[in-house]
Amino acid sequence: MELQSDVDRTMVWRMVEYFGMIRQEHPDAHLTQIVLFVGPGAATFPTSSEEPTFRFSYRLVDIREIDCRAILSSDSLEENLLAILCGMENEQETIRALLSRIARLPTKPRADALKKLMILSGLRRLVCQIKEEIDTMAITIDVMENEFLRDIFLRGELEGEHKGRTEGLKEGRKEGIFQGVREGVQRTLTLLLRERFGPLPDWVGQRLAEAELDTLETWLKNSLKSESLTELFH
Repeated sequence: MELQSDVDRTMVWRMVEYFGMIRQEHPDAHLTQIVLFVGPGAATFPTSSEEPTFRFSYRLVDIREIDCRAILSSDSLEENLLAILCGMENEQETIRALLSRIARLPTKPRADALKKLMILSGLRRLVCQIKEEIDTMAITIDVMENEFLRDIFLRGELEGEHKGRTEGLKEGRKEGIFQGVREGVQRTLTLLLRERFGPLPDWVGQRLAEAELDTLETWLKNSLKSESLTELFH
């Protein structure tokens, strides 16, 4: 199974390559290949290729086709967290169900689970809603023990996005919403990259400061699977 967060027109050839490597290691095993799409938008890349002497296909599944209630019914919190990416009839109920389970954990596991939920929710632009639900439910989170959460909750990581949404709705200015969302995505990406790769070089900060919203969102999606800063930005 391969998790994919962006549309890749060459995916079929990656799967062919994986098939060959796996088959060499396990020549007698039955092999089924699945790409689980977790990104925004539609999964529109090819799933098969047919040549005169070659035919290949794999299965493509959009995680939003999976009912989040099936994931929430699992006894594993690691699986429960994926519900934020699945099909939801009611986003608020799903977020509250996840936060209720996280709230029952001891202090450190609780902060770690919330960090994972925040990262995943970035793919659905639900970080702000989760923060609001935490405030509403009065869930105790020891954010000081986790740098990622401390920056989000105490240094106003969501301030730009929340301010943009609020002022934009009040004054009817789309510019406020757009700028707020861009600042929120930029801040989230910066924190995530620091969490994964440590202190960031100056050139990364410059790239983030100059990038448009669409580019920032693409980097945010790809940051979960990139092995280095060079791979992500080049």
